[in-house]
Amino acid sequence: MPRRRWNARRTRFLGAGPVMPAPGITRRRRPWRGMVLALTAIVLVAAVGTYLTAPRPAA
Repeated sequence: MPRRRWNARRTRFLGAGPVMPAPGITRRRRPWRGMVLALTAIVLVAAVGTYLTAPRPAA
């Protein structure tokens, strides 16, 4: 009787066992990227506002 190679996809059963990833291990989008983008936008708006409202020396 010929031996077949073990196939992980065919013999793996999905369920609530050790083959399922833990809830805390799943990949999530990093929340700090959104915060960095928001802070950059706020700083940019503040810099432009400060530049536009600064007193002019020739005025």
